Amino acid sequence: MATNVILDCEDEFEENDSGSSFSSTSSFEDGDECSRAEESCEVIGFNFEPSTDEESDEEDPTQDIRRLLSTDWCKCDHCVPMGTIKESRCCQEIDLPKFAELLAEGGNIKCITQHPGFKSVCLDPYVLRTCYTWHKQQHKETVRDQNNRWRYMAYRMLVRFVWGYLGKDIRVTLPACAVHLIREKFPSADGKYTGFLEPDV
Repeated sequence: MATNVILDCEDEFEENDSGSSFSSTSSFEDGDECSRAEESCEVIGFNFEPSTDEESDEEDPTQDIRRLLSTDWCKCDHCVPMGTIKESRCCQEIDLPKFAELLAEGGNIKCITQHPGFKSVCLDPYVLRTCYTWHKQQHKETVRDQNNRWRYMAYRMLVRFVWGYLGKDIRVTLPACAVHLIREKFPSADGKYTGFLEPDV
């Protein structure tokens, strides 16, 4: 099956004396030149697709396991081991311009939990109660246990504090340092925590 390929054939249009019709002449005057150009044309599939470095895309499974066994990955010195690899994330791993601004406005701090606004936004029960009242009104959700309620709202407020508004069904992994302080302030009665959940799509 033959396909016609047009390679860089520049058409020159000349207006006739009447001004209404055009005639076209190709810049290839000789048919051999055009056929030679077509023969040298080599089609390379995915030629313009971005290339990837296979080594950088592959995750090191031993690195993931180390995240569960220690806090060597922590750069803020406030993280604790978490239940899953996904939850084992330091606040310093948040690649977000707003986060850098938060650290800068907090003075010479290394951790989001050291920011002067963190305690008032995420750990103050009066702030969390006010937020819960609004949340309950908007979403018709009721959380009966008080510590579970404050912890739930503290996580939501942390997201607003660091990321701002994300939108429906968009979730982010919270840094282990912040989750640890929130859980310490509002502990679960049975010591069990839900952890990060993917959104229902």
